[in-house]
Amino acid sequence: RAGRRGFDLLGQVVFLDMAFLKIQRLIASDLTSLTGEFQLSPSCLLRALLQWEMVSLDLEQDKPLPRSKEDIASCLAPAFSLPFFQSKTADLETQVAYQTRFMI
Repeated sequence: RAGRRGFDLLGQVVFLDMAFLKIQRLIASDLTSLTGEFQLSPSCLLRALLQWEMVSLDLEQDKPLPRSKEDIASCLAPAFSLPFFQSKTADLETQVAYQTRFMI
């Protein structure tokens, strides 16, 4: 299957060497929900904070940036806002705040 979650509205599927009844069942079945076990680790948080601080210092010193601060923020945002928590009722803002507070 080709298609990237959050980027592509449409993906293409090619079935090779499968029985037609199985293909019909796959097409007609409900979609499974994707879950994961992403855990914000101390290393991940510290690397993100270090990268942000380095960019801030470079901006203060008028150094040319290889990536804009907005680009870095957009790359880091999914890790802190849309992780694949296993719990559907996870209060993300509270979890990130507590984990950040007690990790450092």
